[in-house]
Amino acid sequence: MNQNTFSKLVLFIAFELLKKFSVSENKITCSAVEEGSTATLLMTWRARSLSSQVMISLNNQTACSCYVLLMACDIYDNQTEATIAHLNGLKYNITVSSSKIFFGHGFWTVNYIGEDHKQGETEFVCSFLYFVKARDVLCKSSSEDDIYIVCATKIIYPKGKCIFKINHNSSLVSTVPSTIETHKMKHSHHRVNFASTCTLVVPILLESVGTYTVDATMYPNISGNISDSKFGSDVTLIIVFDRPSIRLESCPKTVRNGDTVHCLCVMRGVGSSTALYSWYNRSSNVLLSNKSMLTFTMNEFSTEFTCKVQSLKLLMPMNETYFVVPDSSIWIILQSRHY
Repeated sequence: MNQNTFSKLVLFIAFELLKKFSVSENKITCSAVEEGSTATLLMTWRARSLSSQVMISLNNQTACSCYVLLMACDIYDNQTEATIAHLNGLKYNITVSSSKIFFGHGFWTVNYIGEDHKQGETEFVCSFLYFVKARDVLCKSSSEDDIYIVCATKIIYPKGKCIFKINHNSSLVSTVPSTIETHKMKHSHHRVNFASTCTLVVPILLESVGTYTVDATMYPNISGNISDSKFGSDVTLIIVFDRPSIRLESCPKTVRNGDTVHCLCVMRGVGSSTALYSWYNRSSNVLLSNKSMLTFTMNEFSTEFTCKVQSLKLLMPMNETYFVVPDSSIWIILQSRHY
């Protein structure tokens, strides 16, 4: 066998192998689609011959057929667009898009048709999701002690997830996922959606009080990757955590002897939700009440009372003293000044 004949044989074998295995070089990609938007299929195709063609369907409905020889695509409905572009050799790019409305899951089917194949002999499938962005997301902060945020939506598909960016005094502190997620499936008009809730809990310490800006993003959990957050709906909350303090509210300063007196002791700021209260007679140190409200009958011998507060969160005792003056004392002072 001479050199020329050998070279031709090698080329022939290589071409036959290329024909046999070229199908594996096909690359088909599709992405998640927002409900009501256009679904797109991208295909890099190495044809077997100039007579090859592909037939492409969306959810078992034929969308188009594309031909190598004609370098064109036949479209079977007015909601589909398709193009074929030559790359090199028998390699082509095919792009198909469809604005047909579907719900839930979708799938493209590509049937390879060549001169040595029957229709449907070689088939490729690319599956994707039709997703629904979270609608009317509501987020609420409900604690003076910690970052405790609940975000909810009544419509999302698939199940919702949340990511939170936490800024403290204008500096980014962390980006964290939700602590708890709950979901409820909802059926309507032959489709499925979810009502999803995300909860974030982050403890706030005494040394980290201040102003927090929390950017909450709720998004459909399409792939299980945080990159899905690009389809999210955003809500921003500004939360101020104050240093702990005690205030006496609705506490009269002068009272007639024999009248009933009420004085409310209130802790505000970080640690207030776990506050334990106790009232003492300041002079005798006798415990009068284990509640935030002090109630007593006024007399001229008991005029100073101390509210002691212990926060279970902070383990830091605090106290405030209530001074009250009986009216009879004022009357005596006024009389002595008159004479």
